[in-house]
Amino acid sequence: MAGSLILLDTETASNSSSVTVTGMVSGFDVFRLDIINAVPQTDGTDLRFRFTESGTPNETANYDRASNFMRTAVGYGALSGTDATYGGAGAFIGNATGEGHSSLRYIFNSQNASKYTMMTKEITQVANSGELTGEQGADMLTVNSVVNGVQFFMGSGNITSGVFKLYAIKN
Repeated sequence: MAGSLILLDTETASNSSSVTVTGMVSGFDVFRLDIINAVPQTDGTDLRFRFTESGTPNETANYDRASNFMRTAVGYGALSGTDATYGGAGAFIGNATGEGHSSLRYIFNSQNASKYTMMTKEITQVANSGELTGEQGADMLTVNSVVNGVQFFMGSGNITSGVFKLYAIKN
């Protein structure tokens, strides 16, 4: 993508129940979100997210997702779902030394109240089996609203560590 990155927020997890990055504001069409080595407290759990509106997580059953995943042990497959109360961010994340979740994401339409907010994702992680996994896909909040941030949390337990960075892309 052309343009330069403007760092809006950096949050570092330290045995946190959730991590929220904020700062999405009008004047930008696309935002980038980097997750660097997020490690769960509970081995084999999944990372989840919710978009925030005015700082409050949207917990409605309006999250849809579709993606392809790759696993070194068993090949590849597809994941999809509709009407969940959170978006999918990564599954079966390990917490042993060298295991964890990293991803690169782009967020679209967050500042347009007449369109759905969408997030693409490219994930690389080491699962609780020690297996390398990857996922590429997208999530969408099927609500017309203005989104100002993203809250991340684990399906079970806390986020032991990880760095979450939100950027605006200046064209």
